[in-house]
Amino acid sequence: MQNNSTNLCLRFIRFSTFFFILFTVHSCSTIKSLEKFENRNQSTETNHCKLLVFNDSNDVFFALTGKQRVAIDNKNAGKLKRNEYMIINLQKGKHELSLEHWDLFVFKSKHEINLMNDTNYISIKASPTSNSIEILNSLPEKFEKRYKKRKE
Repeated sequence: MQNNSTNLCLRFIRFSTFFFILFTVHSCSTIKSLEKFENRNQSTETNHCKLLVFNDSNDVFFALTGKQRVAIDNKNAGKLKRNEYMIINLQKGKHELSLEHWDLFVFKSKHEINLMNDTNYISIKASPTSNSIEILNSLPEKFEKRYKKRKE
């Protein structure tokens, strides 16, 4: 009888170890290893625009894990803490926005965005299993009071 319970215990340990290693390897960040995004001031050209991205993750649910890594077109644009924003100068048109945040594991998402205005606003949020974005026409009320510019 004891031999049977020992076998079950060993199987459980092997099974747990296998999934721990699998999730650890899968959770490794990919954005931070990307080439750094060069944010040159190109906003004076007519085919360029500004993209203001701000981290609007919930302060209660993501108090410890609200940092989001941001990449544009497979180039690392940086990390945003909760209630921080960054301004990125880009060409108008379609781009791929990649996000990562760490919770129990690393959650990654990719979003296609189409920038048509001279200034574009995107709210990013961590969710329990992924990330979400919201494209806005203007900044939310009291933006200057709530959000701080990310330090370079």
